Amino acid sequence: MLKKLITPALLVSFLVVLAIPALAEENGMGATNNAAVTNTTTDTNTAANVNAPLTKEEIRAKQKAEREALLAKQKAEREAALQKKKEAAAAKDAAQGACMIPAVEKRDNALMAALDVKNAALKTALTARRDALKAAWGKTDMKERRTAIKDAWTKWGKDAMAAVKDFRTAKKAAWKQFNADRKACGGGGSGVQDWTGEGADAQL
Repeated sequence: MLKKLITPALLVSFLVVLAIPALAEENGMGATNNAAVTNTTTDTNTAANVNAPLTKEEIRAKQKAEREALLAKQKAEREAALQKKKEAAAAKDAAQGACMIPAVEKRDNALMAALDVKNAALKTALTARRDALKAAWGKTDMKERRTAIKDAWTKWGKDAMAAVKDFRTAKKAAWKQFNADRKACGGGGSGVQDWTGEGADAQL
């Protein structure tokens, strides 16, 4: 009786039901395998591209870029060094100027003071000469007149010489001090220097 109930159609349906899970699993595994193959291929291609040797054009371009970078760096270093040198020279010039200004003032103030002393001494001596010569020319005795005139000029000569000598001593001292001050100030970065000496005041 049971055998009669199991018809060929039912048997086929039963087999189909059993086959569906197997087919689904097989299809899933196939998709996974295909994805794995695709990923492996992509990774292999990427690695191949990274490790591929550079072409001649690429090598030349890379070397050119490296040279340009090196030249730019060297230029920047040279410019920085030059700027630093200029700043140092400017600082030296400023320091030299600040040092020389009071040195010049001290020298010339000393010379003017000495010149005032000289002129005062000469004025005093000249006044004495004037009065002595006036007195000499007022004498009626020719021998006394002659002697008085001679004495007036002799005294003037001595007084004038003493005034000039004292001034020369003071002038020499002022220039000696200035030379020492100038040496202490040192040179500036630009090389500007005033080497004028005492001879410039020879007319004083």
